[in-house]
Amino acid sequence: MTWDNKMRSDHAPIIITINARPEKQLFSGPTRKFAKADWITFRRFIDDKVETTEFNNDDVNHLNSKVTDVIIEAAKNLKQKKPSAL
Repeated sequence: MTWDNKMRSDHAPIIITINARPEKQLFSGPTRKFAKADWITFRRFIDDKVETTEFNNDDVNHLNSKVTDVIIEAAKNLKQKKPSAL
């Protein structure tokens, strides 16, 4: 094996080529029509939850988990706006 050591390093680069095509994966998660969402109610829900949730001297990961749980719960309760009467 020979290689050009222009970088003056004892580490040789490794190049791997994989000639495979991954299967397409279909997303089967929940779908929502965000354009029709009632964002005011969504925001109020989050505001109410944040006000009633204790955020003591938790570490950043625990705080992140609490905030994420509130947002997920709000998204699950997300309702569509009722059409306005003209």
